[in-house]
Amino acid sequence: CRRDQVVITIVPLEKARGVMPARFHQLSGLRDEEFCLQIDSHSAFEDDWDIIALEDWYLTENEMAVLTTYPNRAGDRHKQDLSPARCSTSFSGGKQVIHGGNSAH
Repeated sequence: CRRDQVVITIVPLEKARGVMPARFHQLSGLRDEEFCLQIDSHSAFEDDWDIIALEDWYLTENEMAVLTTYPNRAGDRHKQDLSPARCSTSFSGGKQVIHGGNSAH
């Protein structure tokens, strides 16, 4: 990647306020990017993850598609059959997202 496309924000531990303020800070910095990748500090990547992500995005045939995941624990990251799944996501009339139970495949 080109370094001018990457923004890194370092927050000292004593000023950190948790994941939700961090995600808000990241989203508030978006401009007209075509893509945005948001990860947690403990995320690990498989080989060719970027190619796989783009292939999945192309398969949606929707340029506004959002790809998301719920990663395994660090020790189980290569065990695809343990990947937790969010089931039965729906929307209420009041723009509320409702998630059903979690499961492991």
